[in-house]
Amino acid sequence: MENDSVPSEDPMMEMMEAINDEKKSSQVDSQEEPPSNGVWYCSMCNWLGSMYDRFDSPFVTFFIIQNINHGMWIIATLAAKDYFKVYFGLDPGEMQIYMSIIHIPWSFKILYGLISDNVPLCGLRRKPYLIIMGIVQFLCLFSIFLFEYDEPLVVAIVLAIASMSEAFTNVVSDAIMVI
Repeated sequence: MENDSVPSEDPMMEMMEAINDEKKSSQVDSQEEPPSNGVWYCSMCNWLGSMYDRFDSPFVTFFIIQNINHGMWIIATLAAKDYFKVYFGLDPGEMQIYMSIIHIPWSFKILYGLISDNVPLCGLRRKPYLIIMGIVQFLCLFSIFLFEYDEPLVVAIVLAIASMSEAFTNVVSDAIMVI
């Protein structure tokens, strides 16, 4: 007489086979290609539109402008390295000394935050600093374009002032985005 209460197979084996079947079906699904949104710039425009839908439009615009500004600053520092190497003929050790001078203002970001939070200009705490530092950064970079400096130290000091304005702008914009 056959016992119906005892299963013919091991229940653990049945469970393992079910898990393996689920894995195989999910692997088949993951091999399918994602839906096409068209060319890359259409995808980016769709993504950007969704950011404007999700967040406040001035916030998104400010975020984009600040990141473009920071990206341009990175390009300026790369151009400064080439300027030091090609036009002044500096070796890498000397060039790094001048690049260190340029990046010193980033060490004082906490001070820029304290200044912008505690010293209002025209009754405002952040907007005037963004405008002033943007003008300072533009004038410094434009002066390097206009004038041909003979000394690498002068170029490093002008770029350090531009770096200070970029760091100040970075601190103020981060404070605006957090609040």
